[in-house]
Amino acid sequence: MNTAEKHNEVPEETIDIDAVAGDNNLIKQAMAEDPLVRFFYQNQKLISYIIIAALLGIIGTRYYEKSHAASQERSAELLYGIQSAYSSITDSDDKAKEAFLRKLQGSLVTLKDQQKPYDELSQSYETLALVKSGDVVSAKSKIAAVDWKGDKTEGVVLKELLVLSVAKSLLAVEGEEKFAKNLIKDLAQNSQYVFVSAATTLSDIAETEQDKTEVKAIVENIKTAHPEQINLLDN
Repeated sequence: MNTAEKHNEVPEETIDIDAVAGDNNLIKQAMAEDPLVRFFYQNQKLISYIIIAALLGIIGTRYYEKSHAASQERSAELLYGIQSAYSSITDSDDKAKEAFLRKLQGSLVTLKDQQKPYDELSQSYETLALVKSGDVVSAKSKIAAVDWKGDKTEGVVLKELLVLSVAKSLLAVEGEEKFAKNLIKDLAQNSQYVFVSAATTLSDIAETEQDKTEVKAIVENIKTAHPEQINLLDN
């Protein structure tokens, strides 16, 4: 081997086994014979940092999941309470209305800060509460601001359910029957998810022959566009 070749050689990495293993002969022997053991002892500080970082990551993830689950459970309880209070309200029960509105206002503060769908569901009951309390103008204003036709995401189903629920509530409000009926008709013809429910509602409230003829045409159009829904419409 000439001098140039010797200069181009890469010197082998050496480890001071005595410095790493100290007086432990077993460790010295293992490091001398096993390159894996030698690697771990050489990089034990780095490996310790990696293990600690991994453990912290696992602990952080579990804490987030636990906190998130607890938050969602709390939101579900609040929403159930609102649903129960709303279901117990009658038109002549002023005390139930007042109790519901108080519960709603307190719960909305919490639910509005939660993740979907609780934040949007809380808004649905807030709008329904306006109808129940007689503030129809505000309820109609909120409904008008809901862009259910322009929303092409899956989240539009909550918007459509909100509009349909409020429209059904407005059917029982004197002077709002025509507005509510037109809104339900619009949903039956143009919604992505609630068209069957809207068409069924139109069928239930149809009184005149003209109403029944219009509903029949809407139902036939739905059957053509969504044949998988025929059984629901026929029932």
